[in-house]
Amino acid sequence: MESEEKDESDQKGIEPAGCKDRGRVDDAYEAASRMKDEMSAYSPEVVAELVNARKVAEGADDWQREEPEERRNTLDEDDQDQLEDNDDVSNEEDQPCLGLFDDVTDPSPAACLRRSKNEYNVDILQIATERNLDFYQRIRLVNYIRKRRIHDHVDAQVLAQEVNSITDKDAIFNDESLLTPIVDDDALLTVLEADEDWEDEEDEQVVADAVRRAVLQ
Repeated sequence: MESEEKDESDQKGIEPAGCKDRGRVDDAYEAASRMKDEMSAYSPEVVAELVNARKVAEGADDWQREEPEERRNTLDEDDQDQLEDNDDVSNEEDQPCLGLFDDVTDPSPAACLRRSKNEYNVDILQIATERNLDFYQRIRLVNYIRKRRIHDHVDAQVLAQEVNSITDKDAIFNDESLLTPIVDDDALLTVLEADEDWEDEEDEQVVADAVRRAVLQ
């Protein structure tokens, strides 16, 4: 009698092994059937869009599941490239530059030009623009100023007046010797480059040859 009651209790309270799994399968089948019925109401184009959206979502999930170290390495490489680019720009802007009219070393070419304008009333960039000086003429102008101050020991105020009175027809702009830097690694020369469309290729070659000869001397 006790055995029969126990068997009956087992049948009521304990499910046979695998019964729960079959229940899940039935639920999944039912859900799939409902989804199929619902999808049949959509046009093929809408179904295709839904499938594509699912693929995109799965791709995002795959990226999220990447190894953190691998993802971090990718970001680190991008950050490093950006830092190197910033360093290159910073290095160009922060090169120490000897003043044009004195022995003061400015922290950058921009600071040098600014101080020349504020303290000596000589705006090199304005002069270059108003005289329509090309790149090589700007080099000659800077080297002329440095030569007059360093080699000829001309007074700063006198030299400033001299520079402001220079015209675009001045002989210094045809002086090939002024293509050779007076100051080694002159940072100021790096900021004088101008976008120049040469009207005459022959003139361009003449200037290029002059630069080569000056450098090789």
